[in-house]
Amino acid sequence: MIAPEAGLSVTRQCALLGIARSSFFYRPQPEAAEELEVLKRLDRIFTSHPVYGSRRLQVTLLREGISIGRRRVRRLMRKLGLWAVRPKRNTSKRHPGHKVYPYLLRGKTICKRRRENPSLQLPGSPVAPE
Repeated sequence: MIAPEAGLSVTRQCALLGIARSSFFYRPQPEAAEELEVLKRLDRIFTSHPVYGSRRLQVTLLREGISIGRRRVRRLMRKLGLWAVRPKRNTSKRHPGHKVYPYLLRGKTICKRRRENPSLQLPGSPVAPE
């Protein structure tokens, strides 16, 4: 892809490919043993309690003697592909047994006073003066 010994400079090659020069020189660090241990514990706790989110997992790890922050727990959860099992929002789904009522005001002009629009007269209300 990028050849430093080529005729073009690394800067020019990176610009032609549309990547940052720092991405070319970046070398990923191997995982630390401490981080791998925390990942194992997170996975073990989450397997037994899949409803725990990052806050609850952080407290559980703290009780086990591992003091790490909630945002780090959240980052590690994303790394492992974990998310808490919880009910999702279900507000837009209608129940199939419910009746759907028509919208009776579609196409009608709505006035502020009922007396001006006879189509909006309520039953039993006084009739508009003529």
